[in-house]
Amino acid sequence: MQKEVSVPAAGSGNTFLVRIGKIAFNLSVVCAALCFCTFASFMTMAIVLLFGFVFIILSFGTVFGFIPDYFSRLLNVAEITGQVGNFLLQHFMLLAGIAIGGAVVAFVLLLLDKQHKHVARLVVSGCIVALVIIGIIVFFGGAA
Repeated sequence: MQKEVSVPAAGSGNTFLVRIGKIAFNLSVVCAALCFCTFASFMTMAIVLLFGFVFIILSFGTVFGFIPDYFSRLLNVAEITGQVGNFLLQHFMLLAGIAIGGAVVAFVLLLLDKQHKHVARLVVSGCIVALVIIGIIVFFGGAA
C-alpha cells in the first residue's frame, strides 16, 4: 500500500523567490539607512556642539550655576556621537555592499513575479542603488 504524496503547486517556487526578494529589499533598506546614518552622525555631533555652545551664550553662562558639569556632559555627548560615527564609518563599505546587493537581488526577483506588480519596491530598489553609489562617491571623494 502506497501513501499518497501531495505535489506542491506549480507557482510555489515563484512564491518562495518573491519572499526572498522582499527579504532582500528589507535588508537593503536597513543597510542603506545605516549608510546614510554614517554621514548624519557627524552632522549630528556638530549640531549638538553648536546648540550646546549657543545655550551657554544665550544663558549668559548661568547654565554653569545650575548644572556645574554642563561642559563635561556636553563633550561626553559629542564623544559618544563621534564613536558611533567612527563605527559606522569603519563599516560603511560593508553596509553599502549589502545595500546594493540586496537591492539588485530584490529588483531581479521581484521583477520576475508574474502574479503581482511590485512597482513601489522596484522603484525604491533602484533609488537605493543610485543613492548608495552616490554615497560611495562622496565617501571616497572625502577620503582623497
